[in-house]
Amino acid sequence: MDTLVAQFLVGPSNTASVDAIGGNRTLEIVAPRADITSVQVTGAGTLSHGQTTNGGGMSTATWDDNTSGLGGVDLTDGGFDIGLRVEILSIDVNAVTLQFMITDTLAQVSTLTLPGLTVGSNDVLFTGFTGSANFTIVDKIVFKITAETDSDLEIDFIETLKEVQIAEPPVLVMTVGLAGGMLLLRRRR
Repeated sequence: MDTLVAQFLVGPSNTASVDAIGGNRTLEIVAPRADITSVQVTGAGTLSHGQTTNGGGMSTATWDDNTSGLGGVDLTDGGFDIGLRVEILSIDVNAVTLQFMITDTLAQVSTLTLPGLTVGSNDVLFTGFTGSANFTIVDKIVFKITAETDSDLEIDFIETLKEVQIAEPPVLVMTVGLAGGMLLLRRRR
């Protein structure tokens, strides 16, 4: 039951890494002009996307084992993982939109668009995706950043989100109360 973590490790646009899902990740910048968008992977493994005052643009990170496909990675980890967490270090709120596109080994696709995110942990459930991809046989993950003019984003990591099961306090209190009541009745007899 391991959590899959996608860190943006330092390197060229296509980087082999044991820490990347599928062993590789590819970064691509799409901008109308070269002086508009900058994408940088820092020494600490964070991803920084910036737009100048000259216009908006986008960048993508793709996990697909260097275009050969992930071969059916189970993002749910047998049902123990229920979504994704995007840890944002800084963002120009409402000026940056993130999007995930998940493709399974049957070429079925699911997408999720995330506008208006804030600094900190941003959790999204797999049930929030639109489409028909099977998250237990994932072949490709595309993460797209679209940013408006003069906006910035820095991401620490993206990881799968574990389901946390917590005993309901009212149920626990009721159970203890019933057991105590039964003992009290027994003593009175």
